[in-house]
Amino acid sequence: KTKNVLSSQRRSKLSLYGMKAKDVEAPAVRRKKAEFGVWAHNMGLLAACSLIVLGIFGILWRDSGSFDCKVGGRPIAAELIRAGRGVGHVEGLCTAATRKACCDPDGRSSKTRNVGGGLWIGLAAAAGGCLLLFLETFRLGGVLVRGLLALAVGVVALGTYATCLAGVFAVAAGLAWVYAKAYRREDDLPPSKKKKKLEKKDRGANFAGGFAAGGFFVGLDGPTVAWLAIYFGANAALFAHTLATWIVAVQKMEDDLEKDDVRLDDCDECPDPRFKPYTRWRDECQLNEALVRQGPLSYWAPIAKAAGVTLNLNCALLVLPVTKNVVVFLNDTLASGYYREAKRRSAWFDRVFRSPSLASYLPFLTKHVDVHVLIAKTTAGLTVVHVLGHFFNYWQAPGFTQVRFAKWGWFGTTFLTGAVALAAMFVIFSAAAEPVRRANFEIFWVCHHAFVPFFLVLFLHGPTFFYWCCVPLLLYAYERYSRVVRGNKAMLISRVEWIPPVLAVHFRPVDKHDFLSLREGTYVSLNCPFVSKHEWHPFTVSSARGDLFENATRVAVDSGEEVVPAFALDPGEEGKGEEGKGEDGGEEVVPAAVVAASSPSRARGGGHKKKRRIRYCPVSSDASAKEEESPVLLEAGETAYHDYVSVHVKVQEGDETWTSKFKDYLEMLAPRREYPFHFTRRDDRGDLLLGRRLGPDSKPILRVDGPHAAPAMHYAHYGTVMVCGAGIGMTPCASILTGLLKYRWRKNFKPEIVHFCWVVAHPDVKAFEWFVRLIADLEYHLLKDRTSGAVANRNYVEIHVFVTRAPPPPDDDDRPKPPSTDDDVAMKSKPRRRIRRPPETTTTPPPVFTAEQLFAEMLAPATPAKRMGDAMSQPKDAPNRFQDAWVWNGRPDWHHIFTTVKAQRQHRDVGVCFCGTPLVGHDLARMCSKFSSEKDDCVFTLHKEK
Repeated sequence: KTKNVLSSQRRSKLSLYGMKAKDVEAPAVRRKKAEFGVWAHNMGLLAACSLIVLGIFGILWRDSGSFDCKVGGRPIAAELIRAGRGVGHVEGLCTAATRKACCDPDGRSSKTRNVGGGLWIGLAAAAGGCLLLFLETFRLGGVLVRGLLALAVGVVALGTYATCLAGVFAVAAGLAWVYAKAYRREDDLPPSKKKKKLEKKDRGANFAGGFAAGGFFVGLDGPTVAWLAIYFGANAALFAHTLATWIVAVQKMEDDLEKDDVRLDDCDECPDPRFKPYTRWRDECQLNEALVRQGPLSYWAPIAKAAGVTLNLNCALLVLPVTKNVVVFLNDTLASGYYREAKRRSAWFDRVFRSPSLASYLPFLTKHVDVHVLIAKTTAGLTVVHVLGHFFNYWQAPGFTQVRFAKWGWFGTTFLTGAVALAAMFVIFSAAAEPVRRANFEIFWVCHHAFVPFFLVLFLHGPTFFYWCCVPLLLYAYERYSRVVRGNKAMLISRVEWIPPVLAVHFRPVDKHDFLSLREGTYVSLNCPFVSKHEWHPFTVSSARGDLFENATRVAVDSGEEVVPAFALDPGEEGKGEEGKGEDGGEEVVPAAVVAASSPSRARGGGHKKKRRIRYCPVSSDASAKEEESPVLLEAGETAYHDYVSVHVKVQEGDETWTSKFKDYLEMLAPRREYPFHFTRRDDRGDLLLGRRLGPDSKPILRVDGPHAAPAMHYAHYGTVMVCGAGIGMTPCASILTGLLKYRWRKNFKPEIVHFCWVVAHPDVKAFEWFVRLIADLEYHLLKDRTSGAVANRNYVEIHVFVTRAPPPPDDDDRPKPPSTDDDVAMKSKPRRRIRRPPETTTTPPPVFTAEQLFAEMLAPATPAKRMGDAMSQPKDAPNRFQDAWVWNGRPDWHHIFTTVKAQRQHRDVGVCFCGTPLVGHDLARMCSKFSSEKDDCVFTLHKEK
């Protein structure tokens, strides 16, 4: 039903432009298949590796190891060898009358046998895996060839126990490729030399980033090294201890066989399993009988068990970094509360821990996602060791392994649960890569929920796992319950703007106390029940805390348009009009009609002074209206403060993406078909109120979980901060700039000095019209506050916009002029209107620049970024300067920027907050490490999020 509604609406919109649905649906379908192909590519790589490894085991398991009543090449005790049989120079003395079990060197248990392998199937799986790995690595053969090859090899690999799991992986990859067969991606074609060079560079960066666990190892500082040493040291100690314990156990088995210390007597005293459950003594009796007949475990078993116990630790830690309640507690209560209080009370504590942020010493507070990735990669590596150890052990000692590990786990489900856990990891890791997450977040989100069967089967896989993971999983379960509780709190959506491809959504909680923890740089998770009941997506908050709690902007309830007070004069001054200053600095005249209409004394006939009644006038009203024409004035009840929290959503192409469905749903609810949309509701008395909560299905339009802690929120702990953003990653930067320039500096809050650097590609400039306008508005707001003295002179901001992939700088005569409001190519800006405002006590300065001028400079940046030092040495003559903002052509020279910040610093600690592409994050991490120096008394601390 939902699909039909959205499809009919989509067709109606397309008909306005004379287009058919098939004209745009075909590219969307192809994009969807391409996104699915990115996931299939990762699945193919993992399937190819598993085919090679398990294909080798398929060949090995064809002939298992033999016991032959020998341990380490030496015969076991004669009392354990069947009478009449000889092993070397030892004659057997064991009979049914003296022993419950005897080793028979000529028996079936002592001979080699097939334990689940196959020569030809193993060879086919290994060879097919090598070919598939070659094709996937170099992207050769096309989509269809890779899909059919994976299907064929996978079906063949299902023929043996050793290779069946790899066969399942290959079949899954093949089906994914077959689904995407109708679209030939650009990277499937033979790349040119330039593309090869770029791909080689990207592969190198991805390779380094892969082992760096998403940037955790880049730019290592002392605390990070210390915590990494603790983490890997704990893993190594646990691994070594378990390994030594199991090696001693295997050696004891061998010594017992050589010295006839295997306890086989009095086994009849063990309880019968038909009447009583198995006890440890009965298990020992059965295991000792199997030990005598089939021999001990191999020395691969201790390796497998050591990796398994270490996996218990890592699986327990895996969920903690993504348990938001834990992260919020550590950031708010511990980092912001107790830490700052301890520094205030103890001079010794303040000298030892000099950094203003506890995150400098607990890096996992700001890098909790990187910590999660690090633990996940460690888990993957230990899983490989665990599986290989068991497979080799089963090859060398199959008989006793089957008996021994059938007792492990619940009801002997070890082998099955292990296979299910591996399948869940295959789904999770194939979709967890950065390309998949960026191409289609839904695939990443859905596949990541394979952690549910993963943890469920681990409880059955080993009984001791419960003791490791019960507390972390209970915390995570409480987190999911809290998400439901937080998500059910009433939210009102008030405004929606669309600047392709970005959708700006303004909402607010009915009870503002639900958002008391809101800070600049935090993020929220959004859910639209109409689109998907269980699908949540994280988005960084782009507004400031003051926009929700201190915003003084009023809007008309019915239209959502901004309004300003239309003040009334004293009765004796009516009809004279009132002079004020317009937004552009020119004089602005309020017509007498406005004054008369807003004056209660005139309505009553005048003669005595009455209390002034304030009415409000929409900013779009014509200030040049004729005197006899009374403009529309609104009562206070017809307006409302526009308190809001905003997020900016980049809408992915395609009908099946969550973002596109969400956008279509909001368009369907819109009272008017033109952006921006304003939503209203009526209360029980029928009065019109700002914001709407419920949709036509009586379900909430939007559910919000948050706000949650994020690295950028620590900016407020520093006196000097560098705020860096790349592409859409500048949304937390927008929040921080708004909070500082509009609210915090008026209260003398930190930080005092802000260096903002924004890296944006030239083709994407038009998508950030909203941010360009925000910079212009904030700069003008700051100019007025400085003029009035509301902001101290010590507060300083410097904004640098780096436009990459821009065309060569044109000549001065060829440079484009600032765009007009009627130009369809340039930014469609709102017309400059004269606004009626009450008279101000100080002279309002005119704006230094407009958003249109800044936008025009970004479309054609003329000053190369390499000349940054020379251009800023003469700021008055710089053509690319717009008050505190500078526009550059090219990538930023981070070395020059950090050198300048360090030379001009006024505080020891400099915070660096970044959100965007990992490559820029790696550069910033290296710069922070390079320019931090105890000798120079300067420390750069990076707070990075993806």
